[in-house]
Amino acid sequence: MADTDTIFVLTREDVVGCAREMGIPDGAITDDILAQVKKAWSGD
Repeated sequence: MADTDTIFVLTREDVVGCAREMGIPDGAITDDILAQVKKAWSGD
């Protein structure tokens, strides 16, 4: 369960779907890119 400071949670599918909507090719959505998105959103 999310803590009280969490506004929303993005799943891998959410991120991939958003990238597709922005016209980013599936081949460009690598595990490395997903890790960078996760890091950016977590504030690490």
